[in-house]
Amino acid sequence: MTHDTEHDCKEAKIIGGSSDGNVLEPLPIVRGLILTFILKHPESTGYDLMRLISEFTSDLICLKSGTLYSELRRLERQGMVHSVQETSGRRRRSYVITEQGKIELQQLVQQMKVRVSCILLPLISLIEQK
Repeated sequence: MTHDTEHDCKEAKIIGGSSDGNVLEPLPIVRGLILTFILKHPESTGYDLMRLISEFTSDLICLKSGTLYSELRRLERQGMVHSVQETSGRRRRSYVITEQGKIELQQLVQQMKVRVSCILLPLISLIEQK
């Protein structure tokens, strides 16, 4: 790791770590995927989100409906998404991201960048050294 990268990673501990800046906590990938696809495809239904995530990940992540809808309810309780239930037809529920959800998504992006530049790329480099 170069000196600049080392400095950047030390500075990034506050962004990518826990509230005390010391430990990286697990990154909620599912949350990031859901918020991203609601942002990019407003008014998507749960079924739409399952399909979009599956297609985007080439079927590496196939969310079960229980997992998806539990997370959507959690996101709604936390004010990150808002749902609207259709009153006609199949009474589907569609989702839009809120400003709080956009802030959360930007924080997740920063955390992803820290993990990639400060942990994953150096780890891959170390593994590949001959």
